[in-house]
Amino acid sequence: MLPLLLVLAVAGAADSLEPPAEPPFRPPADEDALGSFQLKHDARSLVVSQYAPQAEGGQFRTNVPGCEEEVRLSTVYGPEPYAVVTRVGEDTEIISRVVLARRPAGGDGDGPAHDTLTMFDGSLTVDDSYCPADVEESGQALVFIVQGRTVASGTRLVYDNGTGLAELDGPVRLLRTAEGDSPEITANAASLTFDVETDLSTLSGDVAVSSGERTSHADVLVLDEAAGLAQLTGDPARSVEGNNTIRGSELLYYLDADEVVVTGGVGGTLDLELP
Repeated sequence: MLPLLLVLAVAGAADSLEPPAEPPFRPPADEDALGSFQLKHDARSLVVSQYAPQAEGGQFRTNVPGCEEEVRLSTVYGPEPYAVVTRVGEDTEIISRVVLARRPAGGDGDGPAHDTLTMFDGSLTVDDSYCPADVEESGQALVFIVQGRTVASGTRLVYDNGTGLAELDGPVRLLRTAEGDSPEITANAASLTFDVETDLSTLSGDVAVSSGERTSHADVLVLDEAAGLAQLTGDPARSVEGNNTIRGSELLYYLDADEVVVTGGVGGTLDLELP
């Protein structure tokens, strides 16, 4: 027997979720960075760029030994009204006030211990050895991943150049802007993992998604921004629109069409008007 497929496109009322704040800084297209360094691994490439002048509190200290045991540390800080911009490929930017890049001493980051980037909102200074000092993390959800029409924010991001995974601590707030017939979409979750190899974002923990008149809930959401597709899984995942509720182990959410297709353990309640 073929799996049951159920498509919803009806009216109702959606929950209100909290969208991310506006990213604090986006460099003009024609503005060159004051300093930058690159992380490479196989086909992956990340470029960390500084736009804040040192005279205005900006810090750009790279490959400094002795700040931490067996680590060379790079410190990049962009105080207001600036920020540090990390570009991932051609289509993704990560925006934060602070980037601390750690490289195992004596290595190039391609061995068992890989380069890492730690990003957060806050402030710091540097001491006479060019090591970070007076480091303060604000704990606010002001680290941003910008990808196409989608902006996600969280409190702290750690990227491992060996795995290619960027782990963003929550609360995670996501917004995909409306375009044409495609509605605005807001999502909240406990954490987010961005894979720089696949450009996929995985939201985990109490995932809620709101768009137009629809609200969906899941344990995990995998977002393919380029394809306009979100895969929600749970035990069960569910989507509510007005008096209609559907449940299943997997929901395929076509973001541009605002349609949900349910497969696996389908169930729910539909309020239909029959002639």
